[in-house]
Amino acid sequence: MPPAKPKLAQEDWDEAVVTNIEDFGMTPEEAVAAAAEEFAPRYDLSAVVRAGAAAAAAHPVALAAAALRAAVEEEEGGSGSSGSSSSTHAGAAAAAAVESAVAALAEACFPAAEEDRQPALAVAAKEEAAALLLRAVAAAAPADGPPLPLLLPALRLLRRLLLRSADARAAFLQAGGVERCTDWLARSLLGVAAGGGSRDWRAAALVAAACEAACFKSEEAKCRFASYVPPAGPLEIAAAAATARVDADEEQAAAVGAGGFVSLLLKGVLASPEAPPAAVAGAAGVLRALTYADDESALASRAFTHARLLAKAHGALRELLFALQRLSSCSAEGEEEEEEEDDDEAAAAAAAAADGGDGKDALPSTRAEAVAAVLAAVRSVAANDDACRGFSDDGGVRACLALLRRAVERSSSEGEGGGGGGGGSGSASRPAPACPAALARSAAGALRQLANSDPVKEQLAGEGALDVIVGAIGRFSGGGSGGGKSVGGGGGKAGGDAADADDPDDQQGSCKDGGFAARGDDALEPVAGLLAAMTLRQPEVTAAAADAGAVEALCAALGRLVAASAAAAAADEGNKAPPPQAAPPSSSSFSCSANNSSSSNAAACCRQLCLAARNMACRGGPGVRAAFLAAGAEPLLRAAKRAHPAACRDVGSAALRDLGLDNYNA
Repeated sequence: MPPAKPKLAQEDWDEAVVTNIEDFGMTPEEAVAAAAEEFAPRYDLSAVVRAGAAAAAAHPVALAAAALRAAVEEEEGGSGSSGSSSSTHAGAAAAAAVESAVAALAEACFPAAEEDRQPALAVAAKEEAAALLLRAVAAAAPADGPPLPLLLPALRLLRRLLLRSADARAAFLQAGGVERCTDWLARSLLGVAAGGGSRDWRAAALVAAACEAACFKSEEAKCRFASYVPPAGPLEIAAAAATARVDADEEQAAAVGAGGFVSLLLKGVLASPEAPPAAVAGAAGVLRALTYADDESALASRAFTHARLLAKAHGALRELLFALQRLSSCSAEGEEEEEEEDDDEAAAAAAAAADGGDGKDALPSTRAEAVAAVLAAVRSVAANDDACRGFSDDGGVRACLALLRRAVERSSSEGEGGGGGGGGSGSASRPAPACPAALARSAAGALRQLANSDPVKEQLAGEGALDVIVGAIGRFSGGGSGGGKSVGGGGGKAGGDAADADDPDDQQGSCKDGGFAARGDDALEPVAGLLAAMTLRQPEVTAAAADAGAVEALCAALGRLVAASAAAAAADEGNKAPPPQAAPPSSSSFSCSANNSSSSNAAACCRQLCLAARNMACRGGPGVRAAFLAAGAEPLLRAAKRAHPAACRDVGSAALRDLGLDNYNA
């Protein structure tokens, strides 16, 4: 990974532009273009206003920030005045001015034209807009009780700034953002816990989303959130919230006092039977951010340490499982109940879109989106064998498998018009997913991580996971519902190897623009990766997978991917039109056009299919190897190496070698 570029100072940029104009006789436009050409390869220009410092001072963001600063100062100056009616009126007017200034700043920071956003964000960083927003809420909030309505618009804007600007994240930390957000989260949960009023779940969801955004590519923020313990107050709220759960562990609830911010998320949100999907998704998103190493500038990451701490000391996986089971256990009986649920989720989606600011920034709001966020957190927190085994013992593996089974059944039903039929085993049933491929991607991703533990591999094989995987590979590679033979059980040997460490990063449920949707290849990659993990050094699981039809499913999926890639490459070169068979056969299929991000997904899918074939060929014995060769695996593996050399050369060669072919590097 290349090192991060240093940021270019505005003064250096202005000097270069002036030099180009005065010494080389360039026009202003030519001078700016020449400076960009000179600096862009070596410096980060995100903090530079290319029109110059004078234009930055007159930018709408600078003017809006100045107005907000003045309104905040007036609010702070009036907070200590007497309680007369005139001072009360003046205080209300000052609060209204602050709220109006926040709205103006939001409009200035995110203009409609995309090309105007970079200079707007650069000016916002210079004006320290993130710190100013924290100060505005602190000035307007009462000393006790729930936060004022100003918290919502300020948090919406703060979250959007934190997602896009490293300078904003640094300013957030310097201005005490960790401490203030912890306080606001606790006060949002204060109502029921204190015996009066109701919790402000919408505010809690926005605070959690802002905290997740603050952790994006910021190792310092992750460490400070993970270790922060307020001096007093919020911990009692968290403990009271834990008692609302019917099956709460009393010892764990008593230990909340040592947890701080993390315990507010676990006990105040995830363990609450009343928490709405948006709040659950926000809390799960923070947990995933704390355990995700994405800061390229940090010398080392404590993500693994945080994951172990969350799993062992805080029992985070148990709370995530409780939230997962609660969200996914909706009744499948009664059309009226489903229609009412749909209306509720539509209203929640509208509120989340408003909280996000635009379509790309909308907060997760539906049960399906919250389930995906929880599964992503499970995948990150279950970082070692003890955590995976504990989650399995609590019923987590069974719940995740039931979600994957339901997603495949729903995809088959929607794609082919047949009945979905059948319910999954375990406590998790249909979560009314908006997109079966997205739910399958999330569930398979979590199971893939859990399957790094050998006992989990054996459990999955014994509970029919191989049939589900074979069906999912067929379904999400565009080949229909897929088949699969019944698997009565499958033991497994203990193995010492780890699964493929080249797992592509997907930012699902984290700080990533985009809605809750997925193509077929989005789900195919983690499903194939799950099969590869289950068959790694597991001869009995490999034999059971072959009996379930995995050999034929892998070869068929690889054939469709290679054919689609070849057809897309030919079409892009203008040599010939794509053949009809390369067209997507169902709603769950995909395109490999070079203009589509799916081309990189196709490479990732091919890699996992090759890896699964390699693991099965290595441990499956002569019968499995003969089945692969009979299904045409050799030409398909060689074609995958040609189509995606960077992704498939090593694993494709390994698969050919373990199939007994001498010229495996050809």
